[in-house]
Amino acid sequence: HQDQVSTSSLNSRYGGIVQIAVTRDGNGKLFILAFGIALKEEKDTWEVFVRGLLQAIPSVDSHRVTFISDRDQGIDYALRTVTPRANIAKCSEHMARNLRGHGGGNVVDLFRKAARVLSKAEFHSIMDSIKVLNVNAFNYLQKPENEPQLWALSFAYGRRFGTTTSNNAESVNSLLNDVRRQPLGPMVKAIFGLLTERHAKAIDDLFRERPACLCEDLTVTKLAFDHYMNMRKKAALLNFEVTSLTAGQYRVEFPGGDVIVSIRLKTCSCLYYSEYLLPCIHVAMVCIRMGLSARQVCLRRRIPGLYISTSLC
Repeated sequence: HQDQVSTSSLNSRYGGIVQIAVTRDGNGKLFILAFGIALKEEKDTWEVFVRGLLQAIPSVDSHRVTFISDRDQGIDYALRTVTPRANIAKCSEHMARNLRGHGGGNVVDLFRKAARVLSKAEFHSIMDSIKVLNVNAFNYLQKPENEPQLWALSFAYGRRFGTTTSNNAESVNSLLNDVRRQPLGPMVKAIFGLLTERHAKAIDDLFRERPACLCEDLTVTKLAFDHYMNMRKKAALLNFEVTSLTAGQYRVEFPGGDVIVSIRLKTCSCLYYSEYLLPCIHVAMVCIRMGLSARQVCLRRRIPGLYISTSLC
C-alpha cells in the first residue's frame, strides 16, 4: 500500500514544521498514521520522524511498502537510512511543476497520463509523443534522478493502488490550517484530538455502512463492494464470452480483444485488478457468467488494521 509523507509550516510566531505520514483505509478514506513537529525540515528531523513511524508500525520497512513524497533530500535520506527495504517514489505533481520550469508546460497533461497508465507499451507511446512535442521536457524526464520507476505506475516496484501523488498528505495539511496557528502545547493536543476523532469515525463507517448482504463477512469493505457492483452493472451491458481455463483462471473474450483473469491470484492481464486490488470489468464478466460473489473476488484484507500493517505502498 502507499504511505505519503509531507510537511507544512507552522503559522505561529514560534515557527517550525508539521510532519505528516498518511495513507487510505479500506474504504478509501484518509488515514493519518503519524505526525511530528520539528524546528525545520532537514535530514536529522526526518530521521527522527521515520524512526518513530517504524517503531509504531514495524511493517513499514518492507518491499511491499512505497513512500510517496516530493523527495526532499531530508526525506529521501531518512527513508533510505531507516527503512531500506521500502520503495521510494516521487510525487508526480511535484514533477509536473518542475517540468513546467524546464519549459515543458505544453506536455504536462501527457506526463500525467504517462504516470498513470498501467501498460509499459502505452507509457512508451506517450513518451514518444512528449519527445516530438518538447525534446527538452523529454530529456528532463530521462535524467537518472527521474527514472520511471520513481513516478510511473507501469514501472513501479511496489503496488501503489493507482496513486502517483502525495496529494493525500497535502489534503491533511489543509485540515490543519487553523490548528497550526496555535502555540505548541495546545496545537499538539488539538492535532491529536482531530486525528483521534477521524480515526474513530473511519472505523465506525467501515462497519456501519456495510451492505446488509455482507454483514456476516467483515472483510469486504463498502468501497470494494460498491466498486464490484458498479463493474457488474457495466459488464451486464456488454457482449462477452467467458471460458474456464484452469482452477480459478478464465479467458474473457469481447469485441476488440481478450484477457486472462485469475481469481485465485487476483490478477487480470488488463493490469487493473492487480494494481488496485479491486475487481475490473473483466472480473465482473467472470462473476456474471460463473456466478461468483464479491466475497470471492474482492481482496479480503482491505480493512484498516491489515491494510495499514501489511503494506503501505
